Amino acid sequence: MLALAAIAGCAASEPRFEEFPAGAPLPYSVGVYFEPALSAFPSAAEPAAPAVPADPAAPAAPAEPAEPARAKEARKQAYASFRASGDDVAAAVARALAGESRIVSQARVLDVESKEEALQKARSQGIDLICGVGIQAPRRYDEMSRPLPTAILEVVCWLFGGIPAWFVPSLDFKTGTELRLDITDVNLEPGEGSETSLLYSAACEQTAISLWDRADILDQPAEYALTIIVPPMFVVPDDRTLASESLTGNVLERISGELEEGLKPRLIAEERMKPLRIVFRSPLPGDEVGDRSLALSFDLISEAGGEIEALDVHRLAPRAERLRWVAGAEDLSAWNERLKDSRDSRITIQLPTRVPLEPGANAVKLRVLRTDGTRVSRTAVIEYEEK
Repeated sequence: MLALAAIAGCAASEPRFEEFPAGAPLPYSVGVYFEPALSAFPSAAEPAAPAVPADPAAPAAPAEPAEPARAKEARKQAYASFRASGDDVAAAVARALAGESRIVSQARVLDVESKEEALQKARSQGIDLICGVGIQAPRRYDEMSRPLPTAILEVVCWLFGGIPAWFVPSLDFKTGTELRLDITDVNLEPGEGSETSLLYSAACEQTAISLWDRADILDQPAEYALTIIVPPMFVVPDDRTLASESLTGNVLERISGELEEGLKPRLIAEERMKPLRIVFRSPLPGDEVGDRSLALSFDLISEAGGEIEALDVHRLAPRAERLRWVAGAEDLSAWNERLKDSRDSRITIQLPTRVPLEPGANAVKLRVLRTDGTRVSRTAVIEYEEK
C-alpha cells in the first residue's frame, strides 16, 4: 500500500473550479432495483368483487341485460396495455442513468427484494447510491385520438406515396404513466434512508404509434393491404400485442429522456448540501485518457464536523485485480490542518503516484470517513484506449 500525500491547493486568486461540468456524468455508482411499494401495475383483468352472502328475505335484483358477444369481444380487444415487468423498468432506468445521457458514472440492476437488501448488497459491492424504481400505469391504454397535424401528414403520404404513411405516428394514446424513483446514499447509517431519500417522479401523459408499430407486416398482411382503401390511422388490428409493446417502449423512452433534464439538477442540488464531499478535478468523470496511468487530483470539502479519519482510493477494472491506496497518519494530519486553515473548508489533494489503468473502463473510487461517523464514497469511470 502506498501512502497518499497532499500538495498545496490552488491559489485564492484562481477562478473557482467548475464542480459539475455540463457534459460530465455525476461521480456516482448506482444500484437500481424494482420497488413494488412505489408501483401500481396494471393486471390482466379487473379484480373480482368480494362475494356477499345472499339475503333470502331481500328481493331479487333485476338482471343486467346481457352484453352481445360481438360487443364483448370488441371491448376486450379495444385497448393496449403496459407490457413491462419490474425488472424491465429497472433495466430501462439503469440504461438511462449511465447511457448516452451520462447522468451518472455507473448504473447496474440489483437482484434484490427490498430496500434493506439493496442497501446491504450495495455496501458490499462498493456502490454509492441505490435507486428504487416504481411504475404507476393505467390498467389499459384505451383512449385513442388522431391529432390533426399527424393525420394531415399521414393522408398526404397516403395519397402521394402510400407506403410512407405506414410509418407516421398518427394514432395517439393517452398513457398517463408515471415513473417514481427513491434514491438513497449508501453512506448513510442504517435507519437514515427514509429521512434523507431523494424522491423523484417523471411522467408520460401521451404517446403516438404508427401502423408499423401496431401491426406486424408478416403476421398481419391484410392490415397493410387495407391501406389501399383507407389511411393507416383507421386500421386498428385485432391483435394488440405489438401495439402494447410499442406503446410500452415509447413510454419508457419518453420517461427516461426526462431524467437528464429533471433528475440531474436535483442530484446536484442534494450533493451541494452534504457536509462531506469529493469533487474530481483531473481527470473528470467520463474522461478518456491515452496514457496507461493517470495522475489523480480531487477536492475534499469537509464542513461542520469531525476531522478526517480515513481516506482510500480504489481502482476497479474488468478482469483485473483490484488496486487500493490508503492514506497514512501523517497525510491525514496534514489535511486536517489545511482544512482548519481553509476559509471554505476545501482543499485540493493529488496522489503522488500515478494510478495504473486497464484497457476499457476503469472505475476510480474515493472513500472518506470522518471522526464523527460521516462518510462519503464517489466513483468516476475513466476510459483508457490502448494505442
